Amino acid sequence: MKVSTPPAYQNIFPIFTGTTLSNYTVPAHRGLFITATATSFAGVTVQNIDGTTGTIPIVTNTATVLPLVVKTMTTALGNNTTIKIYGLL
Repeated sequence: MKVSTPPAYQNIFPIFTGTTLSNYTVPAHRGLFITATATSFAGVTVQNIDGTTGTIPIVTNTATVLPLVVKTMTTALGNNTTIKIYGLL
């Protein structure tokens, strides 16, 4: 994962909008914004730009900004409307 600098963002765009993602190539971004209102979930798997993988937990009633650049994202959240994942530019 590549840390982005500077930490200010000028644009936000949706990545996860209630669909199942499988090796989804994340568009150009400098960070991720994840928010959840009703469900904790431990299964957003990302592939870093160097090919390594990691899992991002999603915690109920929490908004998280991750200053990361990832290559692909996989999740089995399905039509879950309580979790939103956005890209930051």
